[in-house]
Amino acid sequence: MKKLLMILPLILGSTVGQKCAVDIPTTISATAYPPHFIHKHTIINAIAYVESRHNPCAVNVEENAIGLLQIRQVRIDDYNQRTGKSYHLLDMHDRDKAIEVFDYYAMKIGYHNVERIARCWNGGANGMNKISTYNYYLRVVSAMSVQS
Repeated sequence: MKKLLMILPLILGSTVGQKCAVDIPTTISATAYPPHFIHKHTIINAIAYVESRHNPCAVNVEENAIGLLQIRQVRIDDYNQRTGKSYHLLDMHDRDKAIEVFDYYAMKIGYHNVERIARCWNGGANGMNKISTYNYYLRVVSAMSVQS
């Protein structure tokens, strides 16, 4: 499986390249959301920065994570089951779809709780119980402070 993941970008290079060759903004415009959600775009931007440096073409072969927010297949499977969607892992190269998936889980937590969003995004449902996710949360907070 690991070998397949290593060569997958080579096999799909033209398809992925075409999808990712578009001019991608490095931040989400504050005007994309009403003013009361200004914090929402800040959190998404910070996590996208920590995960991929805002690169929708990013691939983490070791963890089989794809796109701007480094989404894994297990997350896609859960999202599809909960929402009735039928996304595939490679769909996460699409910035809007990746944000849609992230937003689904973040809204369940509530955008007021940055620590829980960051730690659960990084460590799954039990992310708050994992010591390793605390450093990730600190990196997200640091990325948020750079934006403001």
